[in-house]
This record gives sequence, structure tokens and C-alpha cells, in this order.
Amino acid sequence: MNGRSFSSTLPRAIRRKTGSIFSPRPESKPGKEAKLKLPRTHWLAGILAAALGTLFFSGQRIGLDIPGLADFVEGLERRMLDLRFLLRGPEPAGPECAIIAFDEKTYAESPELNRKRVGWSRVIAAAKAAGARAIAVDGFFDSPEVILPDELKKDIETFLDGMRDPPAILEPALSLLGRVREETRGDERLEETIRGAGNVVLALHAGIDPGPAVDDAALARGRFGQVVPGPIPPPRASHVMASLPRFCRAAAAMGTITTFEDQTFSSRALPMARAYKNGVFAPLSLMALAVSEGTPRGATAFLGPSRTLAAGRHRVALDRDYNLLLNFRGPEGSFATHSVADLVQGRLPPEALRDRIVLIGNTEFSHDKTRTPFSQTYPGVELHCTAIDNILRGDPLRRSPGWLDAILCLTLCLLLPLFYWPRLSLRPWSQMSLSLLALWGYLAAGQLAFSRFEIWASAAAPLFSFSVTWIACLAQAYLGEGLRRLRLRRMFAHFLAPEVIADLVEHQEDLVPGGERRELSVLFSDIRDFTQLSERTPPDELVRFLNAYFAPMTGAVLECGGLLDKYIGDAVMAVFGAPRRRPEHASQAVRCAIEMHRRLSQIESSLRLGPEPLRIGVGLNTGVAVAGLMGSRDHLSYTAVGDTVNLASRLEGLTKTYGVFCLAGEATRRAAGAEYGFREVDRVRVKGKSEPVAIFELLSGPDHAIAQYQELDLFVRAIEAYREGRFAEARSRFVAFGEKNPSDPVCALYLSRLAELGDAAPPGWDGVYTQRSK
Repeated sequence: MNGRSFSSTLPRAIRRKTGSIFSPRPESKPGKEAKLKLPRTHWLAGILAAALGTLFFSGQRIGLDIPGLADFVEGLERRMLDLRFLLRGPEPAGPECAIIAFDEKTYAESPELNRKRVGWSRVIAAAKAAGARAIAVDGFFDSPEVILPDELKKDIETFLDGMRDPPAILEPALSLLGRVREETRGDERLEETIRGAGNVVLALHAGIDPGPAVDDAALARGRFGQVVPGPIPPPRASHVMASLPRFCRAAAAMGTITTFEDQTFSSRALPMARAYKNGVFAPLSLMALAVSEGTPRGATAFLGPSRTLAAGRHRVALDRDYNLLLNFRGPEGSFATHSVADLVQGRLPPEALRDRIVLIGNTEFSHDKTRTPFSQTYPGVELHCTAIDNILRGDPLRRSPGWLDAILCLTLCLLLPLFYWPRLSLRPWSQMSLSLLALWGYLAAGQLAFSRFEIWASAAAPLFSFSVTWIACLAQAYLGEGLRRLRLRRMFAHFLAPEVIADLVEHQEDLVPGGERRELSVLFSDIRDFTQLSERTPPDELVRFLNAYFAPMTGAVLECGGLLDKYIGDAVMAVFGAPRRRPEHASQAVRCAIEMHRRLSQIESSLRLGPEPLRIGVGLNTGVAVAGLMGSRDHLSYTAVGDTVNLASRLEGLTKTYGVFCLAGEATRRAAGAEYGFREVDRVRVKGKSEPVAIFELLSGPDHAIAQYQELDLFVRAIEAYREGRFAEARSRFVAFGEKNPSDPVCALYLSRLAELGDAAPPGWDGVYTQRSK
């Protein structure tokens, strides 16, 4: 480039001219440029969203309830718990429990078994006779049975007791009155049956709403034998509903059957401890289990500090509200269920109830139904069976601590800002895939913990928090992408064709921060003798001249798909194959050189600074270079550096030595394709390099010729003789070629060299020309 380095520039007065195609884009004002940049910590928006989302949606798990939201999130959490049960599927229940049901069959065949105390007595007696180890009654006998008015009942009793030797004629009447008296003694018969069985557990209800009082002494069998108060007492009952004291005193034990429905109108837990006056009531399930194993009431314990219950060898962990989270086995019918009618009529197999805990309750459609994860019509009595089975198996649900849920939620959400961290430069589909994979992994791990270890970890709060964080990350990524696209368009607006910019914006992965090694082609062009021309030309006229010259040259670069890297004084540097990767970059560069020659021929007659026509030289080279955004922290530009770039510049300088329009490296000639014509000019050891390179003159393209020569074979053979040191033969062949092509500057150059060399090759001759200057 006429001996100038890359850092040489036009005079300051010329560079200040605005409107020039080659002038640098005007510097943005400080405030204006800031509008096109996100803060360097913009990616922290995802972290902030993760923290706020966790606090907002997991707050109820760590004591930071937000009115309205807490119930909504908890309700959704419980519905997702139902989904986890359904995904896990039913499990087999243990054989220890059986249900004796007042079902449709019983009400159809023997309704009196439920309606009369005598019927209940028969049921309990039959269960005891069948070998039941404990009989738990899911119901109350809270009022005396009234068959006849008390006065009439007493009269019958008095009359029958006074008949010592009745006449025979009164026997039928007395027999009938005796049957009537037996019907009125249902409470006595039931009390005797309960006491005689010795393993009956009656129910009581400990409510928090105001209600009638019950004889406290009769309820002693329903309290824990030992109570260890904890820092938080169990819920306190305001009233108790139970069977009549006569039945309570006859029972082996008592237990609460209190149930509740949560905010989704479902039963998922059973209250296991209710404080009342000076004691704590135990649940029916635990007391039935204690009776079946012969555990005395004194060995049942409420352990407040650890929120656990004890009954002999069994320990039961409760949640923070002293509830047992039920691990449902399946829909209704998961436990062995037999009709009361079949039991009383002796239609059950002998082993049906043997050594089992028998629960007696209603399963008829209109009685005591609730909603569970597996069913909309789950019998209430099966809730207590489920509790007993959970205690025996040691597998009730355990909810993970609130602090752990919050940490897991935050950890999951913090993965999103990591995936969208600009330093990772992940593609959008990779970010999306990793985000979904993280969410799926969290949910899958939660399902595994639930199915294998009975751990209920939160899912709803993490889903909400994850969604909020993801939206924040997508928003900042979208905003950042929009600004990056705008900066790219502004950055390359004067250096790339619009369609190339659009393609580059869609494939930003080709823009690697800091640069990367890639194969590309580089073009340098330079105006011959521009230094002398500029020294004798006024600045204004020089600016107009360069604008008129750079316009078509720049157009050729952009139209051929190149990147206008920079203007260096009068020189143009263009890169092909970057920033957008193009496998055909070599042919693009060659086509650009031919297009420059075509456009130069169109303007050379009108565009000149002196009497001589405008002439330029072009150097092309292909190879590996480092391309990328380079510069200072406040100003970056896209460029390429490396030996490939330097050689392209040296080749452009050699065009003046050889007097040709364009010189290309061997890699460019090979990659350009057969549609372009070249001739090998020389082998040169360029300045700064020890290894020689072959250089080629670009002759023509598909639709334009730069130079045409006759009998090129003569030139090829002349070059071979020259390199082999056969100077006489080389001279004669160059002379013959020169006669055919008298205007060929390369032939003249070789004849000049041969004239200096003489007829004999000097020692160590290799036919390589050594470039002494740039």
C-alpha cells in the first residue's frame, strides 16, 4: 500500500468532513448511547425475580402469609398432591384392618340392625365371636333408645315382675309383653355386650365450636395416658360429643373420629390430638391399635416437643397442626369390607375377621362420604382404616419443612438466570430446553420422593416462582436481544449489505465475543500513487474525489456479501466469511475484485486527480484468521487479524511491483472455483516470512475479463525454466511470450531480472523473489 502501515489515516481535516461514505460513524452523545445499552447487571433481574417469587409464593411455608394468596397457593398445592397420588397409583393395604359396613345390602335386608340398640348389640357380639382383636365403632350412642314412653315402660316392668304364677290363659299375653320389655332394654343389652366383649373402642368428637358438655369422668378412656406438653399445644376443643356415659364406661377405650375438609373440600389428614380441659384426647385409630395389641392406656403418650404420639412400640409423627397426613392406599374398597347383614347371618368366611382390627361404620351412599385423592365418595370409616394402616406400615406422609421447600424453590428458580446468563451465550432453544429440563427434573424428583419415601415436597409454589422468574428472564433476554439487534444493525450499517445484516441478526452465534479462529478471505485495495496525489490536491477536492471513488468500491464489497472492515487512508479492507460464516467466501472475494475492476473501468475516465488515469491494486488471500469484536471497553468494532490478513496486504503491495490489477494467494485460487481464471506469477518470500508463497494474477471471471494473454503455455514453461536456473531457455521463452503479449508487465519484469542475473544461476538459487518492503 505504497509503503504505508495500517494505522495511517487521512488528514484530520478530511476526516472531519461529514456525509462521507468512508468517514467513521459520528460518535453518539453520552446520554444517547446509554439508551441503547442495558445495565451490565441486567441479568440480575432473573435473580431478583427468583428471590421475590420464592418469598411471595413460599411465604406461607415459612410464616409469611399473604392474605388470599396463601390459601390459593396451598389449595393448588393440595390438588397437586392428589395428582401425585394418581401418578403413583393404588397400593395394597395391609391385612390387619377390616370394615363391617352398614351398606345398601344391610339396609335392604335388616335395617333394624342399625336402627335399634339390640341390633348393634348383635353386630358387636358377632364381630367378637368372629375373632376380632379390637372393635372400633365409627358412630355415637349419644341418647337413650326410646321404644315406649318411660311411664308405660315402668308399668310393663312392674306388671311382669308382679306375676309370680300367672294362669295359663295369660301365657300368650305375658310372652308378648316380655318381648316388648326386651325391646325396651336395648341400651342395657348394648352396654352388656360392649362390656362383655372387652375390646370395643367407642368414638367421640372433639369440636372447636360451642356445644353441649359431657360427663368428664366418662371420657377418661379417650385421653392419652401420658402427656408431655410442647412449646405449641394441640388445638383445644370447646365441646365434646360422645356416647352415653354408660356406654363410655363399658368400653375398653375411646378415641376421636373428628375429621375436617381443607380448602379444597377434601379430607387428606386426620386430627390426632385435641386438648380438652386437663387432658389430650387420642384418635380412634391409635386407641383401636392399642387395644388390639393389648397396650394399656397408660402406655399411650402425647409428646408435644417432638409432635409425636406413642402407643406401645408405635411412634407416629404429626405435622405442625398435630394432624396425620394420610397416605391413601387407593379408592374406596381398598380395605376388606363386609356387610353387617352377612356378619350377623353367619355368611362370612371364618377367617374374615379373625385377629383383625374391625371398624364398624356406614358406607351406604347417603352416609358419611368425603372426597380424597382417589375418590369423590370415600367412606369416612376408611379414613380411620387408612390411619391405622399408615401407623402399622410406618409410612404416613411427611411434609418437607417450610424452610427446605423455600430453599429448593429458590435453587430451582436460580437455575434460570444461570441459563440466561450472557456469559454462557446459550442459544434460545438451549435455554428453553434447559429450563424445561430443570423444571421436569424438580417435579420428577418430587414425585420420586413422594412415591418412594412418602415425602410431600412443595410443587405449586415452585411452579409459580419458576414461572415468574422465567418471565423475567425471557423479558430481559428479549429486551437484550432487541438491543443487541439494534446495535448490530448500527454497527454494521455502513459495512454490510442490508440483507447480510438481516441474516447476521438472525445468526448472532457467529459473533463470538473476543474473536475466534475461522477460515475467511481478505481483500485489500489501494489507489496507486495516492500519497503524491493527495499532497498536491486541496482537502475539499480530495474528499469529493474519495467519496466518488469509495462509493462504487464499497458497493462492490457489500453486493458481493463482504464486510467492509475499514478504510485506511485510500485503502479498503474487506473480509468475506465473517461475521457470517460463508463456505463460498473465496469466490465472493474474487468476484468482488472483478466487480471493482468493472466499476473502475466505468469511472476512470471521469474520476482522476491528475493527467494519469485512476489505477488501483487489489490483494486477495484465504486462510485462518482471528475474527471478532475488538477494541476498547467503550468502543468495539468487528475486524480480522492474523497472518492471512497480513499476507493479503503484502499481495496488494506486490501488485505495484508486478504491475497487475490483482494478486491472490494459492488458497484463494484453489477455493475460488474453475469459473475464475488465474495465472501463476511468481513465488515470493514476503517481508517478515521465511517460507515462500505462490502468487497468482486474477485474469477473469464468468462475465468479465481483467487481462487476456495469448499462448499462456509459453509463460508457464518460461517460469519453470527460470526457477530451475535455465536462464537462457527462460529468456528465450519470455521473449517469445512478450512478442505475443507486448503489454504484459510481468514478462517485462522477468526479462529485467534475467538481464541482471546473466546466463548462470547463482549458488543456492531457488527461483524465489524476496520482497524487501511492504
